[in-house]
Amino acid sequence: MKKILLQLSTALSLVFIATTGALAQNNNFNPAVDDTFNTPYYIEMMQNPDINFFDVQRAFKKYWTNRDHNKAGSYKPFKRWEYYMQSRVNPDGTRPAAGHNMNEYLNYFGSWNPLPYSTMSLSGNWTELGPRPLPNNGTGQPNGLGRINAIAIHPTSANTIFIGAPSGGLWKTTNHGATWTSNTDNLPTLGVSSIVIDYSNPNTMWIGTGDRDASDSKGVGVMKTTDAGTTWNTSNTGMGNLTVGAMLQNPKATNVLLAATSSGVYKSINGGSNWTKKSATFNAKDMYYKPGDTSVVYATGDGKFYRSSNAGETWTQITSGLPSAVRMVIGVTPANPSKVYLILTEQRTFKGCYMSTDNGLNFSLRSNSPNIMGYQSDGSDTTKGQAWYDLCLAVDTADEDVMYVGGVNIFKSIDGGQTWDINAHWVGDNAPEVHADNHCFAISKHNNRLYVGNDGGIYYTTDGGSAWNDISSGLGIGQVYKIGQSKITKNLVINGYQDNGTAIYNNGNWTTEIGGDGMECIIDYSNDNYIWGSLYYGDIRRSSNKGSSFGDFAANGKNGINEEGDWVTPFIQHATSNATMFIGYKNVWRTTNAKATTPSFTKISTGLAGSNSQNITVLEQSPKNTNILYMVRADNKLFRTDDCMAATPSWTNLSSSLPVAARATDIEAHPTKDSVVYMTLSNKVYRSTNFGQSWTNISGTLPNVAMNCLVIDIKGNADALYVGSDLGVFYRDSTMGDWSAFRTGLPATAEVTELEIWYDNNNHLNSRIRAATYGRGLWESDLYTNPTSAPQIVFSASDSSVCVNDIITLSDASTNIPQSWKWTITPTTFNFISGSNDSSQNPQLRFTAAGNYTITLMATNSVGSNSQTANNLIAVSALPNVVINSAKDTVCIGDSIQLNASGASLFQWSASSTLSSTSIASPYAKPVFTTAYNVTGTDANGCTNNASKTINVNQLPAISVTPPTPFILSGSSVQLTASGANTYQWAPPAGLNTTTGAVVTANPATTTTYTVTGTDSKNCKGNINVQVKVAPVGIKELNASNFTIYPNPVSGNELTIASSQEGVFTLEIYSVLGQRMSVHQITAQEQTINISRLSSGLYIVVIKNESGIQQTSTLSVSK
Repeated sequence: MKKILLQLSTALSLVFIATTGALAQNNNFNPAVDDTFNTPYYIEMMQNPDINFFDVQRAFKKYWTNRDHNKAGSYKPFKRWEYYMQSRVNPDGTRPAAGHNMNEYLNYFGSWNPLPYSTMSLSGNWTELGPRPLPNNGTGQPNGLGRINAIAIHPTSANTIFIGAPSGGLWKTTNHGATWTSNTDNLPTLGVSSIVIDYSNPNTMWIGTGDRDASDSKGVGVMKTTDAGTTWNTSNTGMGNLTVGAMLQNPKATNVLLAATSSGVYKSINGGSNWTKKSATFNAKDMYYKPGDTSVVYATGDGKFYRSSNAGETWTQITSGLPSAVRMVIGVTPANPSKVYLILTEQRTFKGCYMSTDNGLNFSLRSNSPNIMGYQSDGSDTTKGQAWYDLCLAVDTADEDVMYVGGVNIFKSIDGGQTWDINAHWVGDNAPEVHADNHCFAISKHNNRLYVGNDGGIYYTTDGGSAWNDISSGLGIGQVYKIGQSKITKNLVINGYQDNGTAIYNNGNWTTEIGGDGMECIIDYSNDNYIWGSLYYGDIRRSSNKGSSFGDFAANGKNGINEEGDWVTPFIQHATSNATMFIGYKNVWRTTNAKATTPSFTKISTGLAGSNSQNITVLEQSPKNTNILYMVRADNKLFRTDDCMAATPSWTNLSSSLPVAARATDIEAHPTKDSVVYMTLSNKVYRSTNFGQSWTNISGTLPNVAMNCLVIDIKGNADALYVGSDLGVFYRDSTMGDWSAFRTGLPATAEVTELEIWYDNNNHLNSRIRAATYGRGLWESDLYTNPTSAPQIVFSASDSSVCVNDIITLSDASTNIPQSWKWTITPTTFNFISGSNDSSQNPQLRFTAAGNYTITLMATNSVGSNSQTANNLIAVSALPNVVINSAKDTVCIGDSIQLNASGASLFQWSASSTLSSTSIASPYAKPVFTTAYNVTGTDANGCTNNASKTINVNQLPAISVTPPTPFILSGSSVQLTASGANTYQWAPPAGLNTTTGAVVTANPATTTTYTVTGTDSKNCKGNINVQVKVAPVGIKELNASNFTIYPNPVSGNELTIASSQEGVFTLEIYSVLGQRMSVHQITAQEQTINISRLSSGLYIVVIKNESGIQQTSTLSVSK
């Protein structure tokens, strides 16, 4: 999360520093035993979905007792997580299962069927407002669009890049960031933390879901596409609904995948169809293969380092040279495959850079300073940072000593981690500006560009960080907390963003005006010039020039206020008195001069229910009776005052009337009935008709997910009410017996955090509802409209000519607001998929047989029904019958075999270095191990089918011969014995008694090399050469040099060599089996050598001159 420059904190107390090292050693937290006062166990607790939310809160509060939270790197991330989770946990504090929202969606809607833009106001007509282009920057620090957790670069296109956002889905650019698109709005989660693109077939991709670094979205394991992202399917059998922080594809086996998950390391050997857990349970976040060796894999999690030496089958924790840590990341490089770097951190600060030169078995410290996790460009802020949240590492692919570490900033080392220099800084201090909080690196294999993903988006450098380029513009991944809609100007909206400040949307243009994290915000309903935005804990800023600039308005220590507020502190403008505002800190504060240069505030509540320590989370004033003010507090308390403008208002405690002991997320008072008020609480919507004294559950069949916000359409039908939830928007009014989904065009799992309405006073049909989403920015729709006539049927198919097993979508575009649909398709040789059925508005079909298909749609609304038939709308062609034949199924290594594909017109084989061609029907294969060869055949209709042929490979027999290097005298013989095969063939025949059999006798006249070829039981042949050296008998002249060796025979340990010619000679003594026993240099005309190592027997003496010319003699030793 980004920080304000002027609010950089100072040093933490030494007691905190001394205790953080214990954190990673306790992964099984026990609240009855572990010391949460002295150790920040809440960090690991908040990342463990099995730990009760209230236990995490207690551990957090205990730890921060008597500590200054303004000096921390984990306080604000926790408050962000707490704010998000507190409305989503069960009343007892247990957290919903990761797949809870997905199951609720399927139960309610029946499928993950996309609902595209349409003209139907009955179900919504949502379009995205943004921001998509990077907003104009009015702050003193880099602005951005949203956080990025993962980056992947296409294996064949340098300009095609994918990014994964923690709650914004998967995005793709094909022009290096000039434009971005996404087609994951229909997935069961918008959290993406890892991406793998199949290097052999880039149309196949896997994404690891969930939010690895801050738990902003739930994980549902792995999802897979085989059509370049057009459709996605869950691929988590055996794994379940886990957060997947990192994934690897085996570079030598395309179907082998490894996943680092919130429950350990999982492996798939069939492309993700099934997964098997291979490690102990730990929160795995980072993982790498050893470059060039897929048998060795490294992983980290919970501050520990793990190593596998068998391709991920088993894992061992490595501790040699490593201290305890809270988090660590891995760096490897093909420049030195044996080297492994680790960056270790405490919960906030840098603990050390460690290096292994033996493939991750042993480590040594390279450096532990400066604090490269801090905010300062020189790392001098030794106690600051938030490494548990933002940490990444990249090592240069060509230079093993160059590495980059991402935290709040980016630091670079050029000496293997011994020293560090700032490379990019969050406000540009002594380095290029790059948005704060870096989460992932990627290096392009195409051009060695280095990419980084952070809280603002994606940047890259081409020169090692001398300059960084922002290519985020176009990403619609903003995490919006709150919005403020102008009542006067349709296209004027202020938005508060996580990580990216407060931005103003003004007639299609976006401008960032307040940095940090943007929270609650409003626009004066009487004058657009007055706009209020805020940061965490109630630091409220005001603009009097329509957002061009902002100044202080209210905060702890400002204008008489002496207390802090909630992470998102509520404030509202009086419904009829535009100079009056209410702010909820720990008490309610009121100002009646909100537009004065220096506004003054009065506390109008104190000690309610005996407490001044709990933050206020919701404020709501009745527009009908403006004396009525409702207030919700963090301890699940509800209060009401009926005289909010009195000097000392009286308050009524309504907490006992709450249906469940949980935190209300919103209250909406009825515009014309002052006794009627609505509330969202614990996944439900409630209505009170007696000023909140009792409540009725009006949730009907709404999905059981977080209900976040409410808004009443004061100009629509009676009691027209919209609710924003974790599954989009729903609508209900007094004419309806239940809620209706109001989500057409909206991402399937968009978490809607606030709803506001702009009214066109001249034509209500032009009015708009605006929705803030946590992960997909700002959206708008027209309002609910009642149908006036029966539907006029209009529908289409996504394709009219397809093949068996292809998927098509039937899209309804009927007018007059249909409320139900009935599809009839003949013949019936098809299946509905993705959970759709014949009553879905836009069903998806997979055809199982060839033929011409006729489609009929009947659509119904409250007025009536109509139907229409399209005869032979879709022509489905049969698939080609592709087969692969070969002369045999088994070969010996080194042999070639021709594969013959038939049954289609064109053929494309999967990439393989052992094929002579991948684009012909009959290539030659030369496999080196048992290999499955896959081919895709395409017929004249464009239909494709696949075939596979496995060629088994037998290894060649390993032949050996004894003795391996025989040495004989001329005229003598040696017996050669071969082993390792079943039959043998010897060549050449000269000097051999036979050319077949394992044993032959060799008596060559001169030195001869024989080749023996052995054939095993599988008819595979191996061979080996053996040279029989032949030495002539007696002393011969050597360049006219005469040598005398005496005594011969010799019985002692000394032998004398006498030469009649000067020079340097080499004397070698061999056994009769060819083993060299000793070597000596002869430099004198008479020289004595030691032969004490020689035992009794016959030896051969070889004397060589410098030109290699030699003569031989025999030597008899008798001892």
